[in-house]
Amino acid sequence: MLRHHSFRYLHHTIITLAALSLAPTMVLAADLIVSVKTDKPTYQPGQKVTVTALVKTTNGTPATSAKRADLSISIPSGSAAQSGSMTSTGNGYYSYSYTLSTSAAVGTWKANAVFETSDAGGTGSTSFAVAKAPVVTTPPPMCSGCSCTSSSRC
Repeated sequence: MLRHHSFRYLHHTIITLAALSLAPTMVLAADLIVSVKTDKPTYQPGQKVTVTALVKTTNGTPATSAKRADLSISIPSGSAAQSGSMTSTGNGYYSYSYTLSTSAAVGTWKANAVFETSDAGGTGSTSFAVAKAPVVTTPPPMCSGCSCTSSSRC
């Protein structure tokens, strides 16, 4: 009986080890660190927005060979305004420019970037404001050569 039990144990162990060796191995992709910014915090309708992303691996090495470098820009309501591929400018930096329409919605806009290399991926985002141009009023000129005796306007 001991011999039969040992055989069952050995058989079960061999089957278990064989199953484990056939099981697929999951390899997790490393994360990319994506820092996204715009060239200024506030724009007016009609102005050009330049979005820059710095992409690095978790060990700090610039990610210079992205298979995917997508950017989407959303208006304050969350709807997409523009999307496209960012251009590598070297050393892990990527850039994208977008000119706001002259009727661009006022409020906080968002830029979302998605990057992938052959073995890693990551996302980053930033926001920027669109504000109407302030109305500038020019006061009338001060009196010059008139009969005013004070600094008041004529």
